[in-house]
Amino acid sequence: MSEQMKAIRFHEYGGSEKLILETIPRPVPQTNEVLIKVHFAGVNPIDWKFRAGLLKNYMPVQLPSVPGIDVSGTIEALGSEVKTLKKGQAVFGVAKGAYAEYAIALAADVAVKPDNLSFEVAATLPVGVLTGWKAVEDAGIKTGQTVVVLSAAGGVGLGPLGLLARLNAPDRYPKGYAVQSRRQTVNHERFRSATLLPDRPPGSFLKSRPVCPARATPRRTLA
Repeated sequence: MSEQMKAIRFHEYGGSEKLILETIPRPVPQTNEVLIKVHFAGVNPIDWKFRAGLLKNYMPVQLPSVPGIDVSGTIEALGSEVKTLKKGQAVFGVAKGAYAEYAIALAADVAVKPDNLSFEVAATLPVGVLTGWKAVEDAGIKTGQTVVVLSAAGGVGLGPLGLLARLNAPDRYPKGYAVQSRRQTVNHERFRSATLLPDRPPGSFLKSRPVCPARATPRRTLA
């Protein structure tokens, strides 16, 4: 008999009432996967969109389904081809079914957790940071250009903000400006510490071009 674990699942699409705590078989990692003992699971908007069936026409899930993508924890078991990680290591990353005691992830989709990063904070990072950074990469930004990060205090905005601050190598990365939306309180000192927030007169505006022109239009945003 396979080992068991507790997990939250939904057997049909619908509201949060469809989420049920159950005992199910513990998954076994395939050759290029790892089994993570979950310490924390992040909660993202896409989790409830999957559960509600909003994405079923082009991203269907196999029911019953365990939601959850962001995860932090320790390596419990490794697939036979995984050589970059070892049992017991603290990791964080993107998993399949993180709302459980154990979750499966591709070895390539997790990273070793730094000692100065808590498990709790680590589980909030992967989806938001990767989404924001992919937007920067897909925009084809060139050295010398200015990067405008809208809603920079959000989970997605903080990704490119922090990465541009750390990776602002003159031969590759452009100068970045962090810009908040009007409805948010700007933490100027926080952004200045990242060397990204420009000093601009009150009421001044920046014009930005969209990263994805087919889905967005240029807008005027309060700097």
